[in-house]
This record gives sequence, C-alpha cells and structure tokens, in this order.
Amino acid sequence: MPVEIELINSPLRALVDADAEDIVRSYGPWRINKSGYCVCQTRSGAYVNMHALTAPPRPDLPGRLSIDHVNRCRHDQRKSNLRWASTAQQAANRVRNRTVNSELQNVAGVHPRKLLRGGVSYRASFGGKSLGTFKTVGEASAARDKAAENSTVREFVVYNNYE
Repeated sequence: MPVEIELINSPLRALVDADAEDIVRSYGPWRINKSGYCVCQTRSGAYVNMHALTAPPRPDLPGRLSIDHVNRCRHDQRKSNLRWASTAQQAANRVRNRTVNSELQNVAGVHPRKLLRGGVSYRASFGGKSLGTFKTVGEASAARDKAAENSTVREFVVYNNYE
C-alpha cells in the first residue's frame, strides 16, 4: 500500500512504498520544483530528489543511466514506477505534443501541417526521423506506433493506440 507524503507547495501528494517512508520522512520538507520533481533542500543547501531515495538499485550496466518514471507522474515515487534508463529510453517515454489542437493533445510523434490549398495533413516522426505525411491523425499515429514497435527502445515507448 503506498504512503502519501505532503508537498508544501502543491495539493498533490507524493506516493512512496511503505518500506521507503522512513528514509523519505527523514528529509524534508518536500516540494515540487519547476520541473515537476519532488525535492527537498538539506541543511548544507544541496537539493535531494525523492526518486533518488526510493529508486531500485542501479543496474550494473555501462553508459549513463538516470531514473525514469514509468507512468510519467513525477510525484509517484513507488519502486514499481521507477526504472533506470538511458537518455534515448527516457525520450521514448515522453509525450512531447503540446499542441492546442485537442485531437492531438496526448498523441506522441504526430504534428499537423497546413496545406497550401487549405486543409491539414499530419506528419509522423519517431526517433528524430520523419515517417512521412498522412491524411488523418489515425494513419500518422499508426505509422509512428509501428516504427516505435520496431525500435530498440520499444519497452519504454508511449504508444498512441489512437482509434
């Protein structure tokens, strides 16, 4: 059962596993920083990220790894929601589309393009590469999901599953 930890500058509560509660409460007070992470400042002035205290042990793998929030909720510090990942793996677990178009609000890798004769087409991309232009959001989303499924970071990818 997760334990809720108060965040002094937010109505949200951080979630931690019961076995991590004591270590988390030994620090504090906790708050959410500008990037959305749960942090506290120690007496020496250093900042501590809550996920650094609650994450599973770092695997013995080469390269630079950092902690990734599986469900992308930065206040969810349960071990089941934290994993070690490379920069590329973390990028795959990100929805970047911040469009005002409500149809595309949470659709990763699909961007509208205005046509010269009016109307809109949709450009799909994955891993920094264009996958082409499509007539509908569904077609572009399916192309992006197919490319993601064939990638080396597929277990980290946010799939659109757009209908």
